Amino acid sequence: MLWDASQAYANGRFDVQVKTLIAANGCSAAGGSGTGDGCAQTYTVKSGDTCSAIEAATGVSDAELHALNPAINSGCTNLSIGQTLCIQAGTGGSSSSGCTQTYTVKSGDTCSAIETATGVSDAELHALNPAINSGCTNLSVGQTLCLSGSGSGGGCTQTYTVKSGDTCSAIEAATGVSDAQLHALNAAINSGCTNLSIGETLCLN
Repeated sequence: MLWDASQAYANGRFDVQVKTLIAANGCSAAGGSGTGDGCAQTYTVKSGDTCSAIEAATGVSDAELHALNPAINSGCTNLSIGQTLCIQAGTGGSSSSGCTQTYTVKSGDTCSAIETATGVSDAELHALNPAINSGCTNLSVGQTLCLSGSGSGGGCTQTYTVKSGDTCSAIEAATGVSDAQLHALNAAINSGCTNLSIGETLCLN
């Protein structure tokens, strides 16, 4: 439920509680997303607010709201009155603030079904929508997903299709891409590189 800021005012500990709340939610004191990239636009949570209400009021998609504010849980049950949310990434952000192509999740959709229907690779879908978990079990009907970014570096000039038996080290040796570059360009690959899928398209450049 929403935290009532008036209770904090009453005992004179508002500033302390706000700072504690900010720290607990992984945000910066300036109201950023906690990524250090800064926010171009913010929103302050009011009494009665829900994620859907905030999205309707600001025009931000569910995917963008969760991506810019990773402290919000999947059910959006941990909003707090007075909490500052990021609703538009700063100009120096790692991901661009707009999408050139979007997809609205329908009943029964899965990541693989969406990828087949749209031609987007698993790596690209997860990189453009970091709110999607690794098992793709947290899609919501009506959720708007980004399929194509508009910022610099939004496309790949070189790709690689994963084959049977491939490992990250084998791919790196064959293509000349470093481990750091491979993971940076393909955010969906986990740290142990144990989630490669045959036929998956990876970005190399």
